[in-house]
Amino acid sequence: MKKYTRAVAFIGLSVALTTACKKSESENPFNNVRISTIDLTKANIHQHYRFVYDYSNNVDSIVTSSGFRKFGYFGSSFSITDENSNVTTVYANTSGWLLKVLVKDTINFTYNSNNSSQLSQKDIWTTTTTYPYYKKLSTTYAWSGGDVVTVNAPTGIENYTYEPGKNAQPGDAWRIDQILEYGRSYIKTFHLPTVKTMDGVWDEQYLYDFDANGRISELKKIKNNKDLVENDTTVYKITYY
Repeated sequence: MKKYTRAVAFIGLSVALTTACKKSESENPFNNVRISTIDLTKANIHQHYRFVYDYSNNVDSIVTSSGFRKFGYFGSSFSITDENSNVTTVYANTSGWLLKVLVKDTINFTYNSNNSSQLSQKDIWTTTTTYPYYKKLSTTYAWSGGDVVTVNAPTGIENYTYEPGKNAQPGDAWRIDQILEYGRSYIKTFHLPTVKTMDGVWDEQYLYDFDANGRISELKKIKNNKDLVENDTTVYKITYY
């Protein structure tokens, strides 16, 4: 009887520890923050973005300095219509992950079979003037510890490093451009990305400032221009609801 009690206690402790580990990995206080505005500055270009949400906290529209994009939802998927009536259809699953984007060049997303939140491959199908009249460009993603560490892209092999003590969030270097394009991100890492290398040479550096609540208030993406005198910097200033 004592052996049985000890076995049950050990199993219970193991389950509790496993649950605690999973919980600590998945908990991120910034996952549900809502961006209000983004001001993007690059060289002499300045673009203002204002986000409007519906009652379900989905992005309803993104109003820009030069126009807008309106989001319409059907099931788990949605469409994006701009000020010129151009429509992009985005298919997503019930967990919110993008599956396919129908534009002139169709984009298809595939996720890891053992972790449905981790993107494993992105395929872009482009049209050509010769048989078979299309070309597929594939990018694959390798993950470790909840972070994308290696990206094998048509342009080269990218490697990423992270700040282990900082949670990833919507204003980080991975998510911000995806949110500006689709109103949501399809890559969510556990930690903040800090450096990207391309074929072994540093390609981008990411610098962050934070507000009083620990949210990213400014992101600087510094691009290595290699043979040019100055590096190229893009600045994102972010506010929240």
